Amino acid sequence: MAEMQPIARATSPAGHALGRKLDSDADRGAGLVGFVDGYDLVMTGSLLVLAKQPLHLIPDQIRFLAVASTMMIVVGGFLASAISDHYSRKTIMLIGVPD
Repeated sequence: MAEMQPIARATSPAGHALGRKLDSDADRGAGLVGFVDGYDLVMTGSLLVLAKQPLHLIPDQIRFLAVASTMMIVVGGFLASAISDHYSRKTIMLIGVPD
């Protein structure tokens, strides 16, 4: 079996600093995403209960509205990970940052 060698890449000191910053803030970012997603799901459920009567929603419509936000979170996660894998995390994080 062939021995695996690491790929040597020339990276700038700024690239190393950005990578360390992203790695150190990963837990904080994951916590923020979890909070925002949880808040979104709680608000959706609460508003569906309150809006059911005035909007004359049938059970199938309520079920769709309840599941749609969770499904879009899943789809968004898959899309974001695919884009990040293709272009690299550093490139994605630098979108909109002036040179």
